[in-house]
Amino acid sequence: MEVPTPHRKNKGPLLPRANLQTIETRDASVAAEQMVALYGQGARINHFGKPAEFATRVQAASFGGLVLAKSENASWSLTRETRTSISLVLPLDGVLHFRSGSRPLRGHDGLKSIAAGRPFEVTTASVERCEGLSLLLPAEGIVARAERLTGDSHGESLMDSMVDRIDTASPAGQALARSMKVAMAEINALDSFGLGALAASGYADLLLNLTVACLFPAVTKSLAAASMPCGPAVIRRARDYIQANAAQPIDLSRLCADLGVSMRALQENFRRFHGVSPRDYILECRLDKARQMLLVPGRAASVTKVALECGFGDLSFFSEKYRGKFAELPSQTLTVARRHLW
Repeated sequence: MEVPTPHRKNKGPLLPRANLQTIETRDASVAAEQMVALYGQGARINHFGKPAEFATRVQAASFGGLVLAKSENASWSLTRETRTSISLVLPLDGVLHFRSGSRPLRGHDGLKSIAAGRPFEVTTASVERCEGLSLLLPAEGIVARAERLTGDSHGESLMDSMVDRIDTASPAGQALARSMKVAMAEINALDSFGLGALAASGYADLLLNLTVACLFPAVTKSLAAASMPCGPAVIRRARDYIQANAAQPIDLSRLCADLGVSMRALQENFRRFHGVSPRDYILECRLDKARQMLLVPGRAASVTKVALECGFGDLSFFSEKYRGKFAELPSQTLTVARRHLW
């Protein structure tokens, strides 16, 4: 399969939209209507306790086929049909009771575990008072991602090996919990500047990868197994593609599928030939491009504009990495270059 050409033939958006919406009410009927709008007709709210105790605040971001939400709820339960989706629920504070299908309710306290709901099952999250994060992912996308990461064909049978709970003390579980929290915070922070999609584009790929690694032991074992070496021609194609597309979101799992290698094989052999991982190489290419733009700036150039055009959504991170590589801040490079320009 050919590596995708860096030239885009259509005028569609480069980044997936990050639709961010907030639901905040103490009226159970209003909350029920808004949950249906967010999760579909299968979503139902059941209020228990005194009416005055009911409260909900949900902030949800939809991007790349995923729905990531942060919620603060009291005295209610949410029941929904997952249909063709996988649902993950991570409690941050308080106690959550979660059920998927016929499996009994379990209590989750703090950050000990992430509860997982299977496709085509009814899930129920019940709380007296709880703050948490939830993630809804398409099952079809999860299967496709597992096949990209491992290079193996899994099909729908992959779901038979899905675990019910993810231990957040494990390396992958810890990374998934952290990524859910950071993604929600960054999408929310950048959305006010119209840049929510910039954050979402990177996290959609990361959350899919981590979910696959956490939910399916067979995939995790395959990823951890020793990889077969791939030749310099394959690594050269990967390098050339990264160089041509570094400023855009790069889906390394898709690149692996196009090259016909596993993610682990690409990572190990790329490091063997170039001394850095593919993600570190993407960062290096972005920094080099940014320096070129800062050294020969247009009259409307700014550090912020250059950073965004080179794929950096976090300006502090950009400045830190730029200074680490070039021993000066990007603003200093631009100031010197402007003296010659004027």
